[in-house]
Amino acid sequence: MGYEMKQIIKVMVVVLLLTGLAFANILTEDIKSGDMTVRVIRDAHSYQVGANEVLVELVDKDGHKVSGADVYVYYFMPSMPAMNYTVKAEHRGGAYAFNIKLTMSGEWVSEIRFKKADGEEGKAVSKFKAGTHAH
Repeated sequence: MGYEMKQIIKVMVVVLLLTGLAFANILTEDIKSGDMTVRVIRDAHSYQVGANEVLVELVDKDGHKVSGADVYVYYFMPSMPAMNYTVKAEHRGGAYAFNIKLTMSGEWVSEIRFKKADGEEGKAVSKFKAGTHAH
């Protein structure tokens, strides 16, 4: 095996390892809302002070993903009522993506609100703790 082939194999192994590590850090949380499930998908290191991208899937009682809904996240810090924000999610390939910007560390609450195309509405509540980025 030549030198070039060994280098190519080394690069491929590194890429595969990094890809595996990236996917190993994904967390999901399923929250019931009536007969719907709101699945929150995020990086294990999210919920840090600053911008945090979160994905949400709406799943009906038969296990099918729901598209065409309006999805918003309202998030706030219970200990500081003035710190409350609302963000509209963007539909992205079977999921809804939103970016929450946490202004300080501490306890937060998010309410994911949705309205399906048929008019059905729902809400899922999740509590989380925001930290600071490690340097």
